[in-house]
Amino acid sequence: MKRLTGTLIVMALAALTLAQGTFTIRSPRNNETVRETVTVRVPQGSIPEGGYLGIVINGKFMEAVIPEADGTDYIYRLDTVANRIPDGPLTIEIVLYREASAEAAPVVLNRSSVRVNVDNTTSLTNVYSERLLRYGFRKNSEDIYKMKLGSRTSTISQAQAALNAQRGNTADRSIQLSEGYESVRLVYATHNVLRTANGYEAVISVQPRPEPGRSYAWLTVTGDSEPKKYYDHEMAPWYMRMTDTGREVFSGMPFYLPMQGTGASFSFLNLYAFLPLPVLPSEPQAPGDQWQTAILQSARSIEEFGKEESGFAPIPAQATLKEYVYYRGYKCAHIVAEAGQTNARVGQLLTGQGAEADGPTQSFQAILDFYLDLESGRMISQTRRYITQVEITNQPAGGAGGGQGSGPARPGMSGAGGGGGSASSGVAGEWIFPNRVPNSLNMTYGDQLWIFDPVFDQNGQLIQTFRVQQRPGGGPGNNEPRGGRGGQTGRGGQDDMDRGMGFGNNQPRQGGGSAGRRIIRIETYITMDLDDGRS
Repeated sequence: MKRLTGTLIVMALAALTLAQGTFTIRSPRNNETVRETVTVRVPQGSIPEGGYLGIVINGKFMEAVIPEADGTDYIYRLDTVANRIPDGPLTIEIVLYREASAEAAPVVLNRSSVRVNVDNTTSLTNVYSERLLRYGFRKNSEDIYKMKLGSRTSTISQAQAALNAQRGNTADRSIQLSEGYESVRLVYATHNVLRTANGYEAVISVQPRPEPGRSYAWLTVTGDSEPKKYYDHEMAPWYMRMTDTGREVFSGMPFYLPMQGTGASFSFLNLYAFLPLPVLPSEPQAPGDQWQTAILQSARSIEEFGKEESGFAPIPAQATLKEYVYYRGYKCAHIVAEAGQTNARVGQLLTGQGAEADGPTQSFQAILDFYLDLESGRMISQTRRYITQVEITNQPAGGAGGGQGSGPARPGMSGAGGGGGSASSGVAGEWIFPNRVPNSLNMTYGDQLWIFDPVFDQNGQLIQTFRVQQRPGGGPGNNEPRGGRGGQTGRGGQDDMDRGMGFGNNQPRQGGGSAGRRIIRIETYITMDLDDGRS
């Protein structure tokens, strides 16, 4: 009986081993050519309960993950583009770990690796080299794009910027404060295609649509301070006759005119999305080439749009053909156009230097980043980014003073009067950061409302991303000042970390930290990705 029991135990262990499977990378295979996102597969049964994977790329540890299940496999997706992995040989190693105990280090159970070849750009560059880029119009067709309108806010101190500069900006040490977006679909329909002496022209329309399964979308339009609900029947098209390089011939929109003699009165609220296709270069270009281009920006109000032949202003910009690259499975030309520039003062702060240059404490940039399919001439993706960078300083609070103490001041309401002086030390100065209005492209900063409303000057320079609107503040509180006065700022503080001695009510107190500098970066973006079922 004992011998039989032993045999059964051995058989059970063998069955368990078989069920667990062999820990190995099933896909991709050795020497396989890969591009974009690589899906690494291992058998589900090879990872025990409590196990997880360490991802090692070309001998460098990248991250530890709990893989997701997909059929009979666990998978890990390695984005070679987002991780800036260059073309050429790539070794992917996965290490199987299991936690031993709270005090002990994880235990390595197994490991597996493959060597593949990354080809995101090389083969395309060899084939296409210098090329004439044109839109491929298709009569009576439409392309639908998933559009996101959002904003993200981040901040970086002068000390953090200096570390970035010292280490070659290999790591971003900025702190992200907030991010949010709205979504809708945008339809580009081609109604007619005309042959001309210089190529082709097309009559297109551009119209918003709600997400599939919905009859409305919540959106914040330019100039509004909060989102509104727009129904599908309120989403109207505008029209453009354009060349196959994206240049405007003329633009307009239909207006409703009631039948004469009906006596009816109608009120319409139409939503338009004035986002034309990007402008392409006139001459053939190769990766790395640069040229002067234009970013088309709506130049008229809705009431004036269509009264003149041109509805858009060509904003001068510098364009670069970054690369020919596989993007979402398409063979694409990747082009970036930039307008505006960082001024000297903000530039010094971003490189960790002292801001000695005169000039404004903010800068503006407009960047258009898009991918054009080399085979069909369709736009696969475009992102418009409006970047505002603002220099701010913190206001240090001094030591608690006598008489009127350091009562807080809050935006939109009066501050309470300060209490009497005490022997407590002063607090470090506080930073006031912009905050994103929920479900909106707008921001609040102190008692101001920043409304997204980009403006370009006559030379095409972006001079405003947000229009500032003052918000009403609260009334006085008990006839006291907005905030009680604190003690004097401490003497001798040299940066955010130093503290000096301040004086309140003629008694020594420890003062707050001295003022520091930070850069606030507000990036408002509009992204459009072809809705083709691939993403």
